[in-house]
Amino acid sequence: FRSGKVVHEFKCLRKCSQPNEVITVMEQSPAVDTVAVGTSRGQVHLVNLRHDVKLFTLSHTRRTKSGSVPVKVTALSFRTDAGALRQGVAPLAVGRDDGDVSVWDLTPRNDDDDDLDNEHAKNPGSAQRSLLTTLSQLHPGGVSHLTYLPNEPLLLSSGSTSNSLIMAIFDSPDHSGRTLRSRVGHSAPPGLIRYLHPGSMGGGILANAADGTDASSCQILSAGGNRDRTLRVFSTARSVLD
Repeated sequence: FRSGKVVHEFKCLRKCSQPNEVITVMEQSPAVDTVAVGTSRGQVHLVNLRHDVKLFTLSHTRRTKSGSVPVKVTALSFRTDAGALRQGVAPLAVGRDDGDVSVWDLTPRNDDDDDLDNEHAKNPGSAQRSLLTTLSQLHPGGVSHLTYLPNEPLLLSSGSTSNSLIMAIFDSPDHSGRTLRSRVGHSAPPGLIRYLHPGSMGGGILANAADGTDASSCQILSAGGNRDRTLRVFSTARSVLD
C-alpha cells in the first residue's frame, strides 16, 4: 500500500546546498548507514543516515579560461577488494560529466602541521581526503555509470555519448589505473558499412553479394558520419579482434 507520504526528510545537507543544486546520484557505501551523495555542483557528500550527519565533502571542478567551474557528478562506486585493504586505502570512484573519473582515498589524512591537527581534532569531518588518481577523458562527453566489480580491483565504466565500455584495473603501487579491456563503437550513426573479405590471395577487398563472400566474411569495415569521423573494423566472430 503506497500512501505517497514523506516518511523522513534528511536535513544535514540543507546548510551546504547551493542555489539550483540538485542531487544527481547516490551510492551505498560498504560502511553501515553511510551513503555517498553526488550533486550537480560537483559535490560528493558522505552522509550518516542513522544520525542525519554530513561526515565530509569532496569537491570537483574543471579549469577554464575564466577560472575553475564545478562539474556535475554523474556516477559513484566504492572499491571493496582485499588489495585496497592491504594497501590501507578506501577508494571511491567519482564519474563526472566532463568525461573524467576521479578516485579518492576516503581514509582521513593527518598532516604534520600542528594547527591542522588541532583543527581536525575539533572537527573530525574536516579531515582531508587524498585524490589517488584521475582518469582523464576516459569517456569524452561524460561518464554514465561506474561499478567496481565485487572483491576485484576492476572498475567498469560506460559513457553517456561515447558509446564505449571500459574496464580499468588498479594494480599499481601508486594507485594509478590503466585500461585493461575496452569496447568502443561509433559515437554517432555510421555513414557506411561494408563486409571486409581478405580475398583468395589476400589484399583486403570489400565483399559484395556478387562473389558470395559476404556470408563467410568475419570483419566489417565501418565509417562514421559527420559527427563521428572515425573508421573502425569490427569482427563478427571474435570481439577481441575489434
